[in-house]
Amino acid sequence: MKLSPHFCSEEFLPKDMHDDLISTGRDPRWLINKKVVNFCEWLHDKYIDKDIIINNWKWGGNFNESGLRSINTTTGAKYSQHKFKDAVDIKIKGITPSEIRTLIMDNFDYLNQTFGLSTIEKIEDTPTWIHCDFRWTGLDHLLEVNGK
Repeated sequence: MKLSPHFCSEEFLPKDMHDDLISTGRDPRWLINKKVVNFCEWLHDKYIDKDIIINNWKWGGNFNESGLRSINTTTGAKYSQHKFKDAVDIKIKGITPSEIRTLIMDNFDYLNQTFGLSTIEKIEDTPTWIHCDFRWTGLDHLLEVNGK
């Protein structure tokens, strides 16, 4: 289901959850944080000629829990922001996580005020992707957390 010009619901939900919602007549958008999608659109505008990958199971890929995760999943931390629809793990073909991180840090005030972006995981914990989340921190700077 289309969410925005460049993203669909399958990219933000695990396959089993998405399929269950569709099969029971529920709208997958109900479980997706619009600010997360809009942040991903902002990234797309910055890297317009690059593929942004969140979940890619719809196209035969192996990413299934890079957006919302089931509360029952064993992936990630017990109280991961993914379980509260406030996190996204992003991979951009041809762009390193370090480059994405620099873009986020350089634009933090805008991203925080516009989308509520507040937190990223430390680069050593996410060497092939960047974790961004939208938790309330009360801080005026980007919070870096361990991914464990």
